[in-house]
Amino acid sequence: MSNRGLRIIWLKVHTENGKRFRLSFPVSLNVFRELLDSFQDLIIVICLFVPKSFVPRNSISVHAVKEITAMLIELLGSITDDGPYDLVNVEADGVKVYIKIR
Repeated sequence: MSNRGLRIIWLKVHTENGKRFRLSFPVSLNVFRELLDSFQDLIIVICLFVPKSFVPRNSISVHAVKEITAMLIELLGSITDDGPYDLVNVEADGVKVYIKIR
């Protein structure tokens, strides 16, 4: 059985501040897109009740979250089967964050 159509997102967080903390979490790309789709539906309903002229104080507006979610769904939909992707690979102050698609 081929798993070529099955894309997995690996979220890895490593910290080394005295104690070592490692978190590796695999999520299927299709499941993640469905969750984002459901979240976007919920945000669309919330946006019906929140005015666009709302002035946020040091926070992100609900309308911005709706647009970011739509862009993230489009980004994940554009990923092909060409090969593995490294979306995030950041290391700062003893913390390493990796987001890879395999």
